[in-house]
Amino acid sequence: MVALFGFTLLASGIVSAQQAEPESYRLGTGDRISVNVAGSPEFDTITRIREDGAIGYPYLGTVQVGGLTLEEAENRIERQLLAAKLLRSPQVTVTVEQYLSRQVTVLGQVKNPQRYGLSGPSTVLDLIAEAGGRREDGADYVILIRRENGQSKRHILTIDALTAGNAVGTRVQADDVVIVPRMNVFYIEGAVQKSGMYRLEENMTVMQAISVGGGLSPRGSYSRIEIKRHENDGQIATLGAELDDILKPGDLLHVKERIF
Repeated sequence: MVALFGFTLLASGIVSAQQAEPESYRLGTGDRISVNVAGSPEFDTITRIREDGAIGYPYLGTVQVGGLTLEEAENRIERQLLAAKLLRSPQVTVTVEQYLSRQVTVLGQVKNPQRYGLSGPSTVLDLIAEAGGRREDGADYVILIRRENGQSKRHILTIDALTAGNAVGTRVQADDVVIVPRMNVFYIEGAVQKSGMYRLEENMTVMQAISVGGGLSPRGSYSRIEIKRHENDGQIATLGAELDDILKPGDLLHVKERIF
């Protein structure tokens, strides 16, 4: 396992984000390809594309396929087999076994965090789905880290915006990192129906949080509510709370009983 951006990356190989290779996909360094020649299994091979774009090929030595589409690679191998007078009418099929030249890393609260190869156009949601989807404790937003003008840029994309297709960076690019953070939570205790930990929604108020906790108990008081909040200096502050106050991640909401 490899640590990256504070998350654990399972180094279990590269997974393709799409199963079918589109016609526009161009082979690149590191891609592992399978070459099959109909009726001539002695010319079949599985090989990896080298940094110079070449592959080792039986009886031909090397063939340059880097930067070619699958169809272009098939045609080139057929021409070289013909030129070498090894076969009269070769029918070559090239498929990608493993995508390594274009990768996206998916981390955080997904079921299968790892690197995924891109065989064609894919969105952030495509990659999250390929990674098994968000876990129950996954946040309602995604962090996208992308190289732009030589620098790493960090974009916050909400799931709602991604679903609607309105977010910048909806379509992933090679070398992107997609992180699903752990959801923000708040805690509620005291004179409520259901004490516990709950997902903190954006701009959630004290009143909404109490509703999530099932409402007040028979002796609960709306006028005797405190928020215990971790401050930047590490101290815990106790604050009086109004019903329309906005909660922050990690807040503990304590509802006291009525005096009378």
